[in-house]
Amino acid sequence: RVRDRMVWKELAPVKQFFTIAGYAPATMQMLLVRYWATHGNPTELLTFPGGKVKIELRGQDVVRVSGKEEHLDRYMIEGLIWGRETLWLDTNHRLVAVVTLDAEFDHFEAIREGYEDSLGTFVGRAGVDGMAALSEFSSAVSGSRAETLALVGGNLVDGTGTGVQPNSTIVIRRGRIVAAGAKVKVPRHAQVIDVRGKTILPGLWDMHAHFEQVEWGPIYLAAGVTTVRDCGNEFEFITAVRDAIAGNHGLGPRLLLAGIVDGTSPYAIGVQRVDTAEQALRWTDRYHDAEFQQMKIYSSVKLEELKVVAAEAHRLGMTVTGHVPEGLDAYQAVEAGQDQINHIGYVADIMHAPVALKTTDVASGSREREKLIPAIDLNSQEA
Repeated sequence: RVRDRMVWKELAPVKQFFTIAGYAPATMQMLLVRYWATHGNPTELLTFPGGKVKIELRGQDVVRVSGKEEHLDRYMIEGLIWGRETLWLDTNHRLVAVVTLDAEFDHFEAIREGYEDSLGTFVGRAGVDGMAALSEFSSAVSGSRAETLALVGGNLVDGTGTGVQPNSTIVIRRGRIVAAGAKVKVPRHAQVIDVRGKTILPGLWDMHAHFEQVEWGPIYLAAGVTTVRDCGNEFEFITAVRDAIAGNHGLGPRLLLAGIVDGTSPYAIGVQRVDTAEQALRWTDRYHDAEFQQMKIYSSVKLEELKVVAAEAHRLGMTVTGHVPEGLDAYQAVEAGQDQINHIGYVADIMHAPVALKTTDVASGSREREKLIPAIDLNSQEA
């Protein structure tokens, strides 16, 4: 008998199961792996009161702790949460670290005391291993791997404003479009795919994303999205995923990245603090050296540091996007050098001037902004 909140129900007993659900405490996930390892390493393990998980030993990693090398077993758990989790256990099957995630920038990591300095290594390794797992999966997916493809007979929308071009041909060589149109000839030795009755358009862009899980890569492609603008993520995770995709080691769209920075406050996000001009320069330079295209300002950055980030980013050829930090308005952010503002609520604030928010609480302020948005008149003097 199982009680889910106040509802009781009876379930048929099963011989082998482990009691766990959703975002369980990290210790429970350690016990889950121990149970799996001592019960025959089943391909799938039923979880109680519902569901099933797949646990896979993915390999070993070496970390340095107190000057000594330590070998850790790396496991991947699938089916417990939204997405894959990566865990590391030592030779005594003690949990050392777990990298888990969620649907929007709610990555969660737990790490054993004494291993904190290796957090970045664990986060990056989880991203690389997740892409490797998808690459292994994709090798078994049916589809063409021909050097030259010709999509023949489709209705082409090429994005130039010329209208639909019926009975068109698109030639793709080594993954790149080399010709498209109604008068394109099919090259010799090309694999021809009949797409009559279908409409073909250029790859879509997701203009504001937080690419949280490696599984999103093939899902984006299946939905026609070939470029994603990531507006803030964990440094080690997103660079590992971007580089795996770019190096053809994993399926996914091209990623354009914005490096997130924040100031110290109760609402701060991430670990990239810019509380001083020196920190602002250091983080902007680091993101630039890692080939990020933008800097992402978050809600607790102070005005002077925003100016430093913007000036250094512009000097390096980057642009600056993000929130309007608490205590500032959109005019101040733009005048400080911010090129873009994410989220219309910040624009609603100045378009409803001189209406002032009645609270300094971030969550309450966000709700007040949402109430202002429907009343925006784009033809008004304020607009």
